[in-house]
Amino acid sequence: MSDDEIVLPDIVELDLTNALRRVAGNKKLYLKILTSFAQNEKDSPAKIRALIDNSKIEEAEQLAHKIKGSAGNLGHTVLHNKLIALDNSLKENKDLVQINLHLNEFEATLSEFIHKLTQQKII
Repeated sequence: MSDDEIVLPDIVELDLTNALRRVAGNKKLYLKILTSFAQNEKDSPAKIRALIDNSKIEEAEQLAHKIKGSAGNLGHTVLHNKLIALDNSLKENKDLVQINLHLNEFEATLSEFIHKLTQQKII
């Protein structure tokens, strides 16, 4: 399949222009990275929650930080912003209520994103 035949997801939250710029316009590579992200990170909210529950705040922050970068590279600005808030809360050791609020927002946004990708048969 040529790059021109590849159908990209139609998701308002995705800044495809900037995301494609990061992969030199290679749609096939972008979709590969996108599907890999969705498959690899679908359980990340539960992983972060488990780390927090086990008082491994620094590890939770590192995981949130990694996912934040990936979301930014994919061009998902809303998900990226939710992860910035979570990352900052973990980094600043805010109270658990604030951390859980940001974690829940990240989880809901990620779940919605994966649902949209599934609906559009991207994953």
